[in-house]
Amino acid sequence: MKTNESRLGKVIVVKPIISAIQAAYTVLKTKMLRRIVSETSPSSFSAAIQNLLKQSTWLLLPLSNEKSILLVSQTLCKSRIQKLEAYLNKSIVVRIVSLNHLRQWIQWHRQYRLPTSDSFPNTNPSVHKILCEAQELSASDCYIQRTETCYKTFYRVRGNLTTPKELSPIHGQQLLMSFLILAHLNLDKTGHPQEGHFRYPLADNSIFCRLSYIASDTAQSLVLRLFHDTSTQFELCSLGMPKSLVNNLKHTLKTHKSGMILLTGPTGSGKTTTLYSLIHFLAGERKKIITLEDPIEAEIDGVVQTEINENVGYDFATGLKAVLRQDPDVIVVGEIRDTTAALHAFHACLSGYLVITTLHAKSLEEVPFRCAELGIEISTFNDNILYTLHQVLQNLPHQNNRANLIFQRQAIFNRKQPNLGGCSV
Repeated sequence: MKTNESRLGKVIVVKPIISAIQAAYTVLKTKMLRRIVSETSPSSFSAAIQNLLKQSTWLLLPLSNEKSILLVSQTLCKSRIQKLEAYLNKSIVVRIVSLNHLRQWIQWHRQYRLPTSDSFPNTNPSVHKILCEAQELSASDCYIQRTETCYKTFYRVRGNLTTPKELSPIHGQQLLMSFLILAHLNLDKTGHPQEGHFRYPLADNSIFCRLSYIASDTAQSLVLRLFHDTSTQFELCSLGMPKSLVNNLKHTLKTHKSGMILLTGPTGSGKTTTLYSLIHFLAGERKKIITLEDPIEAEIDGVVQTEINENVGYDFATGLKAVLRQDPDVIVVGEIRDTTAALHAFHACLSGYLVITTLHAKSLEEVPFRCAELGIEISTFNDNILYTLHQVLQNLPHQNNRANLIFQRQAIFNRKQPNLGGCSV
């Protein structure tokens, strides 16, 4: 008994000692971080601003001449943020990150000696400037790539890449980092592939950006897929389809409760925009729509959008089971990329649901054989397909009418309905 009691006493004594050590370590780490921040913060900050932020570890970075981003380790009250905006005469985008993430960015900031928010040079291409230029060009994609000596930015406009613009390593990394922060990416895993999205307000409307990031020891690449003013972009009548095709598609969507509409074409031909236009139309018809996407490309009001995430066990099989229990009218599979996605998409058709999805294919005639390669029997394909729509982009000359240039969606469509045979439109 005495032995047990002595052991118990030791445990009781050791626990508060461990707690005290952990608390002391946390305080020391916080003080060290604040010291780092004070070294990287602009010397011109007044004592009042330092007092506003003294309770939190923080780092202030520029997005543009009118906007800055504030990384903090804990929540700040609204009044403090408003006072900081008044002092800087800028709007502030607040991002709360962990101490570990913030430490990574502070150390990186010191290493590259980046410009701080109050010394933002006019020549530095800001997030705002990049996205405004993308909107002006009606670009579908924006690219930022690191080479051995510099960073390069360029756009994809009407299917073609613009001439790259070179940025210094400091300014290029600053720009790339700002996009990563806006997309809520994991800030301490910049060496790993990541995906995210965000919506950015511009003068007349907002722009929705889907971000993909990859990196290696010698390179970095960031791609933004841009969706401008989705309220007008996702309209069937604005895609360049003949009126007869639009009417037939609408009739099929209204009258069929099961089957598949398959959108095909090469990479970058506008399949996603056509897909979302069909979803947008169905949402207006008061249909219950649930999507399985990898990743979510754009947000549509009135639609339940889910994103495949195999890291947490949400794959196509799990997602489809969950979706079927929700009793949807329409199931949307963002893209058939492999056998698993193909089998589950056609399984949903066989279960009595209307399915809309996309598939990479070089031509309309190739589609059944592509599905066969993915494990779909020809008889199953023919019994379930309501519409196969193949589209490619045509290169239009530059026109003054912006409506004809938005997102390169002036496409040539081929269609096939089982009862109508193939025809070109």
